[in-house]
Amino acid sequence: MLFRSGSVQKRPAYVPGELLLRFTDGVDQATVDRALSSVRGKIIKRFIRIKTMHIKVPEGTASVR
Repeated sequence: MLFRSGSVQKRPAYVPGELLLRFTDGVDQATVDRALSSVRGKIIKRFIRIKTMHIKVPEGTASVR
């Protein structure tokens, strides 16, 4: 498959307002719930095999890149 050099768009390094979140093994559900609540995060999707959550946070929430 051939592409013209200008046809491929560069994807951003991150999506504003969304995070991938993973806790270390052994963290209890109450701690996870408190962490999500503290940033008013909403779970978009859970990736069970890799123990990771895709979350949405409100506009203006500080994040670390």
